[in-house]
Order: sequence, then structure tokens, then C-alpha cells
Amino acid sequence: MLLWIVFGTVALVVCLLLSMKIGVRVVYDAAQLRVWLQLGPAMLQVYPEKNTKSDVGQKWKRAKKDVPDQGAEKMPKRKITAEAVLSLLKELLPPFLDALGRVRRGIRVRCLSLHLVISDPNPAEAARRYGMVNSVLWPLLAVLENTVSVERRTVQIELDFGARQSRGEGEVFLTMRLLHGAAVVLADGLRCLRPLLRFWKETKPEKTQQQKQEKAASVSKTDAA
Repeated sequence: MLLWIVFGTVALVVCLLLSMKIGVRVVYDAAQLRVWLQLGPAMLQVYPEKNTKSDVGQKWKRAKKDVPDQGAEKMPKRKITAEAVLSLLKELLPPFLDALGRVRRGIRVRCLSLHLVISDPNPAEAARRYGMVNSVLWPLLAVLENTVSVERRTVQIELDFGARQSRGEGEVFLTMRLLHGAAVVLADGLRCLRPLLRFWKETKPEKTQQQKQEKAASVSKTDAA
């Protein structure tokens, strides 16, 4: 009898976990990328990571060392451009469509917002980019809306011959059950990993002068030892 109670409890816990709602929210605005993960009712920010050290603790350490506060050097931001994001979307499209075909009934697009302004010093190049973005984006949105449930969608693409650089901002919020998420990861996780790693490497910021000096000093100490 006790064995059946334990088995029933474990089965109930597993069912509750598999039915738990998970999701991902990606926001890009003001040349900054932010990512949240939803686990049940909790929303956790995973990028950029929050600084766990308080300003009070840092000031106390500076006062203890009797070092004047010269200001920490700002960390360089990733070079995330509209072209890099568009290239990533094109690579992720095949595995994404395969995953949608299997679990499309369990996926909900809570929010899909995108505002792109295509610009270039060369008007001909700006027009070419504008046509390329439209030829890729609108068919992709049509496939997405015919495959999953999209609750709210706002997409604007503009052409600006006066600006010198393209700019954009957007938000995507997807939710699904943990059961569907596990199926997607097991079936298509490896196919999506390669383009994501390539995108992460291509948008890697350059090292600051302070980081270069610290690396050179570390190499010198290693050679001296």
C-alpha cells in the first residue's frame, strides 16, 4: 500500500512539473539586448546578468585601500546589428519550423513587436536592404501566424535615406508547457546550438585597453616563472 502511495505522489509531481508553463522574453531596444526566462509564475533575467556587488561595498573597499575613486571602465557592449540578427533568424528558420510542426498547439506567442528603420549612406544600398528585409520577414511572419497562436503582433519596417545607420527595436515573448519545451530541446536543440554560438562569437565585443594590459601582465608573469 505504501509503495502505491509513493508511486502516485511521484507521478503527480512529475505531471505538475511537465504541465508547468515556461517561456522566454527577448527585448532589444536602445542597442541593448535583454533576455528573461519564465519558470511558472517567476520571471528571471538571464542577460545581462545583474551585478551582485553593491555600490556601498565597493566604496568601502576603496576607502579601506585609500585609493581614490577613478571610476570603473565601462564594459564594451556586444556588436548586435540588424543584419546579424536577420542572418541568425534565417539560420534558425529550418529547425524552428520543424519544432513548430511537432508542438505548435502548445506554443503561444504572447507578444511580437518589431520596428526596423533601414538606412545607409548609399541610397541604392539602403533600398536593397529594405527589399531584402521585406522579402524575408513577411513570409516568415505569415508562416508563424499560420502555425502557432499569435496573441499580439506589431511590425513596422521603414526606409530612411537621411540616416547613416540602420536601427531597430523589438520584443518577442513565447510561452509553452515544460513538456513541449523538453520535446523541442531533445529534437532540435543541437541544430539551433551552432548558429547561436556563431552569432555569440561574431557579436563579441572587443577587449578594452584595461583588459589587454591585464592579459599582457599575466603572460609576462607566466613567462618569468
